[in-house]
Order: sequence, then C-alpha cells, then structure tokens
Amino acid sequence: MTTAYWITYETHPGVNNRGQGSYKKLADTCRRKALPKPYVMGAGAPWTGFSSKWRAVYKFCKDKGPNDVVIVTDARDVLCNRDQRGLLSNFNRVSDKGKKIVFGPEIGCCVDTMKEFGPGEIMSKNGRKIRRAWNSEKWHDDDEYGDELDATGYYNKKWQKMFKNRAPAHARSGVALNAGLAIGTAKKWLEAIPQLKIKDDWEDDQTLWSELFNIRPNLVCIDYNTSIFTNTNVWVPSGCFVTWDSNRRSWKNRKTGKFSYIIQTPGAPNDTYRGKAWSCYMELYNKLKL
Repeated sequence: MTTAYWITYETHPGVNNRGQGSYKKLADTCRRKALPKPYVMGAGAPWTGFSSKWRAVYKFCKDKGPNDVVIVTDARDVLCNRDQRGLLSNFNRVSDKGKKIVFGPEIGCCVDTMKEFGPGEIMSKNGRKIRRAWNSEKWHDDDEYGDELDATGYYNKKWQKMFKNRAPAHARSGVALNAGLAIGTAKKWLEAIPQLKIKDDWEDDQTLWSELFNIRPNLVCIDYNTSIFTNTNVWVPSGCFVTWDSNRRSWKNRKTGKFSYIIQTPGAPNDTYRGKAWSCYMELYNKLKL
C-alpha cells in the first residue's frame, strides 16, 4: 500500500507573526482539510542554506517504501488548499506513473545565481558538477557587475528560453521550476538528490534543480497544468490569480481552472498586489482557516 508523506524544512516552526506566513498557518489549513500537519525537518537547528533541506529529505526517504509518495514544500509561504482525494492519481498522471519528480511551476524567473550563470554552467550535460550553485565573489563585491547582469537579463533570458522550449503550448501558470513545491516517490528522491552533487548547504537549490531539469528530462518535470501545485505571482498588481469557490471551499487558479492541492504565495516585501507584504497569502489563509 502506498503511503503519502508531506514534509517541510523549518528551523523555527513556532514562529507565527501576525499578518505573515508561518508553519502554524500551514498546519491550520491542513487541519481544516482533515489532513495531518506536515512533518517538520530542521526544527531548532541553525539555518545553513536552502540545500540543507535536500540532505534532510534524502535521510527521510531512506527508510520509506520505494513507492511511498513524499511531498516536499516550503513552510512559511505555503497553504493547503484541498484534501488529498485524487492526489495519487494526479501524481501518477503528471509523473508518468512515478517515474519522475514533479515540481510546481512559477511565472517568475530567476534567482540571483541564475542571473550570473546560464544553463549548463553549473552542471554539464553528463551531470558533472562544474561549480557550486552560488554567486561569485565579483557578484557580491562589485555592485555594477551584478546590476548590469540583472538589468540586461543576459542569463535570465537563457534560462527562460530553456524553460519555454521544454514547456507545452498549453502552459498558462508559469514554465519555470519552483523548488519550493515538489512531489516524488521515495525511490526517485533517493535517485535524484545525489545527482545535485551538493557540496555546501549554501548552494541555491532552485538553480540545482533547474540544472537537473535541463539535463535529466526523464527524471525531473514540472506540473504545468497545476493539477497539484499553484504558485501565485504577486510581483504585479494582477497577481494573486486565484478565485474562492464557496462550495468547494478552495481557491481556483484562474489561469488553468484547477483547484491545486497546495498553493504557494510568496510574501514579497515589494508586493504590488495590495501594496503590502503577505497580502495575497493572508487573503488566501483567511478563507482556508475557517
């Protein structure tokens, strides 16, 4: 029998500031959908970087059944949108019957490391690790260098082209990989994580998984139709593109028409949706918690 686990990495799960995202609020929404709260990894440990999460996921999966399904999400900007009925069938369809790890899509691209290094510059096509997935000293020491790369979008455009070329024509809710929303079998997590060749916890995980997506299309894929995951875009006034359905008591992605199981909505400090950080998140949470 297949067991599904939901795990998250959060060093301070007890922090629950008013008007901000938190593990406590995520747990509230799971409880309202009659689901157990996600397992917490990293509680009480010092924060050492995004890649620490994947070392912990690897350890978690080692004693699980090979076909057990393991959901891995961020904690502070993620909410449970519906119960898990139909989750495994949707996962099997998107993952080609568990052959692939599935990441959520997002519209925004890219993180700082991807602004300095393009596809194939962190990992070669054969999987050889070329450099660690973090910015160079020049990026940190020379503001003009970073600003110029950011402004021209030279490497951003390379990543965007790669993601667009891989995406189907029907993709409506983003084509970039989002490392904060993922699902796979324990067997596939154990196969994939070592291929990241993590050397330091400070390596950027979104860059690493995007590189693996680039070179291992039969191992890593994206949930373009948002059957499982939605990430809302709050960087423009038209962000937070979900609509509340009072009958289903869940949020519908207006771009795809889907009621995703899990929604991520970042608490950007320059959120233009309502002009306030966490505005989209709190709008979603205030409905889901009831």
